[in-house]
Amino acid sequence: MNFGILLIMCIISACMGVAIGAVLFHKPTKIEFKISPFDSFMYAFGMFFIITMVMALELSINQWNLLYFNPADWWLKFLSRAIDGGVLVAIALPLLSILFGKWIMRFNLDLCNGYSINVVKIYYSIVIVANCIWFLVMAGPGIVNDNPEAQSILNRVIIWMLNVGGTWAGIGFHCEGRISEELKNIKKSKEQKNIKEVLVYSIPFAIAFATNCFLLLVQTLDVKWMQEMFSLIYWIVISGLVGMFFSVWIMKCIEYPSERRSNRKLAKAISQMNNKNIVNERYQTIQYSLISEESQKYLLIHERNVIWLGHEGKISSYFGERKEPVEKFDYEECKKYLVKIREDRRECVRKGYISCEEDVKKQLLEQNQE
Repeated sequence: MNFGILLIMCIISACMGVAIGAVLFHKPTKIEFKISPFDSFMYAFGMFFIITMVMALELSINQWNLLYFNPADWWLKFLSRAIDGGVLVAIALPLLSILFGKWIMRFNLDLCNGYSINVVKIYYSIVIVANCIWFLVMAGPGIVNDNPEAQSILNRVIIWMLNVGGTWAGIGFHCEGRISEELKNIKKSKEQKNIKEVLVYSIPFAIAFATNCFLLLVQTLDVKWMQEMFSLIYWIVISGLVGMFFSVWIMKCIEYPSERRSNRKLAKAISQMNNKNIVNERYQTIQYSLISEESQKYLLIHERNVIWLGHEGKISSYFGERKEPVEKFDYEECKKYLVKIREDRRECVRKGYISCEEDVKKQLLEQNQE
């Protein structure tokens, strides 16, 4: 593609990134428990990546074991046979389960109304199936030509597919008894899942799966135009992200100065009050004014746009406009007051998010107990 056209498209993408960054930066702070679809997408994308890397690593280790590892000691021979038999798969599966479980809680995906363990299990299964198909395609005709490396790939595919089947079959030690089984049935009968919510919850997983499958497919092709298209998309996306990053960073430096810069600005603002009646400045996230009138002097704290539905009074008390009368503009006293407001606001937001999360947990518990 012509370099000039690529440059123009990158500049347009960077400008769009700057605009998006400005909108996102000035978006009002909203205290609520909300899980972004992007979090679900990142979880699904990371899950696909980890499974692919683990499967590729296990395959590589087994390939090396078959082709280059020729042990003489009995215990090393046993280890070699165990690796070929799939012991690494047996070790990897519970570790992956623990990892993905912690990720779900880390992203709070288990607190979505549409959360279903079956969505994760289906995604986990089809990711392994997609990788198995990819491995078979990469192995090619060698599978039927008795090629040792290709036969090893086929063996790994069979082992992973059997483990997927075991996941759905619930293979394990089951001796709960009839009462326990009946309690499970009663609980299951009371479950009320909104199909629409489950489908919405599944959308980021579907997008991540399609994206990763497309990336795997591209690796099996040798098409020049596709490589050029990927390069074009890559540079356009990178240009937009760079533009967005720098716009947010510049606005943050200007509108939310560091504590050190804020202290210098405060000292300068106080010194300017000798020949001015009003000075507007910022102390980190706080916008304030030093005002000197004939009758009084005061520190004016400007309102900050924060939304917390149902708690408007509390938000007004913390983030609304307020005046602090002073006898004189003393640096230490003004700084102490501004730092206290900053900490109070931070604590209010922190407790607000915790409160919203606890409300969601309580609501989900009540729904499951009904």
